[in-house]
Amino acid sequence: SGAGVAESRQYFSDHAHFMYSIGVDFLRVDNAKFTADGSPPERGLPVYAYWGNKLKVYAPDLYSFGEAPAGPGDLSGYCSDGNRLSGMKDFPNVNGGGLRDWANPNNGGGSGNSFKGVFEANYTEYNRNGTPVMTNYYENHDHDRAYHYIGDNMAWNGSVGAMQIIMLWSGCAPGVPEIFYGDELVMMGKRGQTYPDWQATGELSTFGTTRR
Repeated sequence: SGAGVAESRQYFSDHAHFMYSIGVDFLRVDNAKFTADGSPPERGLPVYAYWGNKLKVYAPDLYSFGEAPAGPGDLSGYCSDGNRLSGMKDFPNVNGGGLRDWANPNNGGGSGNSFKGVFEANYTEYNRNGTPVMTNYYENHDHDRAYHYIGDNMAWNGSVGAMQIIMLWSGCAPGVPEIFYGDELVMMGKRGQTYPDWQATGELSTFGTTRR
């Protein structure tokens, strides 16, 4: 609530309309909470409800998705009713015994049972209305590339097969797969370091980290 909210949400809608008019098929909202960390997700929900209703009129086939470091209940709240975003990045399935640990050969291949438990526990929330609403996610611009996490850090051996496992999961799991640009080539890129000499950039931060 407060000054500027109506103008902000209308700008959001107009921007999406323009992007759709030039042929964009997908739009991603960075940190869909749209508020400071610790703020309740409900603060952002009315904005996306307004946007979602506008999209149904002028861009019914546009796929809109967002991200927020939150649990499955909060994430599904942005998209499960079909009136806001089309999907949300699947953070809870990635970390804490999830997809990347399962695919990581340095963890002995991870635990299939652990990942199965993580996925099944989250899926009820994701499939609340009978339609999967997650965007299948495994990394973003704030982290090391998945190559470094699941492979052997700054060498080449051992990571290609693990990346194939991640891609296979992303393409087969319920929801819409998202492939981070360059990962189809198993591209290198480490958080806060240069390539190829791996010198620290001094630009580490919680968000907005540069990978050069």
